Amino acid sequence: MENAFAVMAILASVFWSTAVSKFYIESCSGEDKCKSLLGYRIVADTRISNVVAMFGVTTDEILGSNNYEVAIPEPDDVIIQAQELLRIPVSCACSNGIRRTDSIVYSVRQEGETLFSISNEVFGGMVTPLQIFQANSNDPAGDLSERGLNSSTEVAIGKRLMIPFPCACNAGNFKGIPAMFVSYMVQRGESTFEIASLFDSSVSSVVELNGMQKGSSLAAGDVLEVPIPGKAVDYGLMVPNGTYTITADRCVQCSCNYPRLDCTPAPSSSGCPCPAPRCAGSNLKIGEFTTKASLQGCQVTSCSYNGFHDSVIFVGYINRSSLNIDL
Repeated sequence: MENAFAVMAILASVFWSTAVSKFYIESCSGEDKCKSLLGYRIVADTRISNVVAMFGVTTDEILGSNNYEVAIPEPDDVIIQAQELLRIPVSCACSNGIRRTDSIVYSVRQEGETLFSISNEVFGGMVTPLQIFQANSNDPAGDLSERGLNSSTEVAIGKRLMIPFPCACNAGNFKGIPAMFVSYMVQRGESTFEIASLFDSSVSSVVELNGMQKGSSLAAGDVLEVPIPGKAVDYGLMVPNGTYTITADRCVQCSCNYPRLDCTPAPSSSGCPCPAPRCAGSNLKIGEFTTKASLQGCQVTSCSYNGFHDSVIFVGYINRSSLNIDL
């Protein structure tokens, strides 16, 4: 596991606050990346399409990461209520020796927006004005100057800003178990138990991963990393517990109920361009099985999804047996 540590960090400069919050930092080197998650609370009622645009993700990714029904009619128009917690899939990169997202670019939309308002009113304070400034200080356009740290200085409409949320990779595992990590900002009054429960994790895992001392308290604004066990599907694609993903050219849906990973043909509404994948020499679709009784027990043969490469869906049989037990 890469070197990771929790630190006390000043989240704001003297331009607006002296507040101090704890946040998790994973140190890194090189240019490797991973997929991770943000635990983002919606600031105001909004459509899924707005979330998709704000974070540069797809509708499928939002639906799958939050275990929404894949066949929701017109999902882009579904309204997400204020303060609802969403899991946002992001790319987690190594930047100046620490892990930060590199896939979120915000376009200034209206007059009067500042780094302060973007930080707090758009992204709920999970990333600070100073962090946004530092991530964009080498912008070739050169129109972010030091005075941009003043909370009243407007940013030009159309300006594109990299938003560097904290994130974690930890080599894709926690204590030897495949895992994905979600960055979450503590809300007022929340306990470690409540936060762990939000993501089906455990208090001990959250405490250990974030280097928390016995008896230490949480404060609103602290940013923690929470490990979620997952199962790998395809190369480099992990499905965290309690989520699903649509893969194989939108033809296969893989759902994780850890430690189970169940892959089945994607619903017809997914837009799959091909017939439901089947195992050769049978009518079994991915995820289906047959049983055959014998004196020795029950032979179960299932059709399993084995990956996707160069537009080819790989499938295969898995055979297992169970013994007859007289009760």
